[in-house]
Amino acid sequence: MDTLNRLYITEIFRSISHSSIGIFLPIFLLKAGLNLSELSLFFIIMFAFNILSSTLSLLFFMNKGHILMALSLLIRGFFYYSLYSYLNWHIMALTFGLAIGLYWSVMDLAAIYLPKSNRGFKIGLLYSLMNTASMIGPIIGGFIITYIGYGELFVISLLLLIPAVLSALLIRRFNWNFKKIDFSALKNYLNNKTGLIILLFTLVYGVISVPGWIYQPVLLNQLAGTEFNMGIIQTIVNILVSLSYIIAGRFFDRNKARILLISALIMEGLSMIIIGFSKSVEVFTVGSWISSLSIALIAAPFWGLLSRSISREKYNALILFTSIALGGVRMISIALLEPLFVIGSITLIFTILSIIIISGAVIVYLIPEELFSNKNHVFD
Repeated sequence: MDTLNRLYITEIFRSISHSSIGIFLPIFLLKAGLNLSELSLFFIIMFAFNILSSTLSLLFFMNKGHILMALSLLIRGFFYYSLYSYLNWHIMALTFGLAIGLYWSVMDLAAIYLPKSNRGFKIGLLYSLMNTASMIGPIIGGFIITYIGYGELFVISLLLLIPAVLSALLIRRFNWNFKKIDFSALKNYLNNKTGLIILLFTLVYGVISVPGWIYQPVLLNQLAGTEFNMGIIQTIVNILVSLSYIIAGRFFDRNKARILLISALIMEGLSMIIIGFSKSVEVFTVGSWISSLSIALIAAPFWGLLSRSISREKYNALILFTSIALGGVRMISIALLEPLFVIGSITLIFTILSIIIISGAVIVYLIPEELFSNKNHVFD
């Protein structure tokens, strides 16, 4: 079995394990006694340690990428155990953030070793496999929670990580030998117009990813009534989205990043309105699918444009910067929206996000199209 297939196997088992808990995490924490303000703080702490672990992995550990990936999965396993035992929620936020940051910093660097001729498509395929594996997770999780309990779900999710860890340990053929960060690339990045495009991708991706972590699950729980119904709805959404990542990658390979981003931002802005004002599960489902589709349409060209804009030797400097920027945007967004969340104004939260996102589409429209070219290597 080649290295890329082992990476796929690791991601499949990780995705099933994570998706069986994902949308239920904020609901469990609320039922366990956290108030809305503490729930917001949980995710702020999580993203803070996400930044920390991403930074540590890129600065010190990247010569052992496969071991780092396995370590991140083991830390995630401890997080599931801490949910089962209900340890201090600050510890849970810390460990989850560490696990996410370590894992995705490795995944992002692994992406640069995909064939350059169709790298956008390959990145899209990787995300598609992630969502395909996530199809069964929510419905399994909802069923177990409804008819057995949360504790058993955490144990099953922990067991699913075992094959993911074993597969990760066998990923050896990638050249993980990044001995240091070349910060000259970061300087050129910040002084270059195409670098600002990538920064715009980062900010947009950070903002639009926030609702799926915290606000959409809470609203869905209010509409669906039970975790099992939540799982069914999320599974339906994931089925539709898995194909979207492949489509997004194909668009990037055809050098359509600009029109793709504009379209995705408009779709995401409209989806926020649909979700925020939804009074039925059916309307919420439509809005969630549109939102997930737009995120898919942004993700593949975002990482594709980033990976094509610099040599492998300097790529980790940009990954470090974007990891910090993504986590920072998410933390700031949750902190600013926390007062509205506490008073129960979820509709207003989605309205504000819609305005911000659609404004971003207007900004992208005003940016010259040639700056989005995936043929330019502008930071070397």
